Amino acid sequence: MPILEDATARLKQTYAVLVADCQEVEKLLHTTDTPCLRRMFVRTLSAFVEGMAHQMRCIVRDALEEFPQAKDKCGFTDLEFEWLNGNKQVKKRLPTAMNCYAKLYLEPSGLSCQSKLDRLAKIRDRITHPESAAGLEVSDQEWTDAWAAAESLIEDMGGLFRTCNAKG
Repeated sequence: MPILEDATARLKQTYAVLVADCQEVEKLLHTTDTPCLRRMFVRTLSAFVEGMAHQMRCIVRDALEEFPQAKDKCGFTDLEFEWLNGNKQVKKRLPTAMNCYAKLYLEPSGLSCQSKLDRLAKIRDRITHPESAAGLEVSDQEWTDAWAAAESLIEDMGGLFRTCNAKG
């Protein structure tokens, strides 16, 4: 599937840029740990999550338009079809995207990063919509949780790419 291969190459390029962004902010935090940089890391990591989810959704939709027979092969759930058809209210967009993307190649085995991404989403939501200035603080535990989510997500994405390359 040349279309899928081209789109996956673009996905991997975007992945590399967004991972580098997260790593750059993480380096800054090791030099100067400030509340602003902690918020920047959470926001940068959230952009990584949303960027990957969006691109994977586009790849799957394009592949299904180009190869409609893949719909039967992939066995998408109702939630996945709802998300693929543009429902932005679907929770857990990145895991849904990763599962849909993986189904083009293989049976997904679950994500180790899911609970960590849930925690990241709570932190991001609070600092994006603070009820007070205190809501903008990212505690030491939240910083640890955010970095654990980043590491786990990078590991899961890397594993997904390796598995898809091997099957592809």
